[in-house]
Amino acid sequence: MDKWFEEIGPFLADMFRHTVGKLTGFLSILLGLAPVIYPAFFGGDKGVLHARTTWWTASAVAFFLASMAAWSEKNSEVKRCQKEILDRKPKFEMAILNLNREYVQNRNETNYMLSIVIASSGAPSVALGWGAVFKRQGIPDEAMSTRYLSQPYILRQPDGEIAITNPSLIQSRTLTNPLAFGDARTGRILFVLPGNRMQVDDFSIEVSCFDVLHNRCSSVFHVDPTPSVGIQFFPDEQVSAQANPAG
Repeated sequence: MDKWFEEIGPFLADMFRHTVGKLTGFLSILLGLAPVIYPAFFGGDKGVLHARTTWWTASAVAFFLASMAAWSEKNSEVKRCQKEILDRKPKFEMAILNLNREYVQNRNETNYMLSIVIASSGAPSVALGWGAVFKRQGIPDEAMSTRYLSQPYILRQPDGEIAITNPSLIQSRTLTNPLAFGDARTGRILFVLPGNRMQVDDFSIEVSCFDVLHNRCSSVFHVDPTPSVGIQFFPDEQVSAQANPAG
């Protein structure tokens, strides 16, 4: 009840302000011109009754318009506040740059090492979880497993090699260090599927991550059947001509 009394005062003040504005604006001009345009209608004893009816009708119209104006004003303020709140929430954007894959015979599984860029356009947040789905047209989607590295993972191309370790993974770079507004991180992420998939070239991989509010950010990588020429690396990665192979 106390809250109702607190809110009725500002409501009545808004209604009075808008109603007076309508009555002293366009409606006042109409009320002033009406007797001039229709002198017979507003003349005599019946004219007084007609004037009262016209006045109360104009007041009702002004009250309605004032209600709409007050609602529109408050609604705009609510939307502005909602936008400010949304701007304070985490918001990630992700891009997948390239893919390296290989078949591991002793484990009978195919590794998919993806290069990720993730940026923040919202409030600071960490990435709590990552996942991926393997997609092929006409075939049910297949969830992929993600892994950390027990030893260096070697990416090889004819012009060089990169040894990937856990600190190079995007999970490690976004789990404990929040991304601030305008911040971006690069890194690798390893997903695995059972069996030999090296001959499968008609696929895409949808990678997703979740912030602290469990908002989902995703990006889809469409495979290019043309083999990569030359090694692709991030600025903080060291390329060498030789590296110890991973077991």
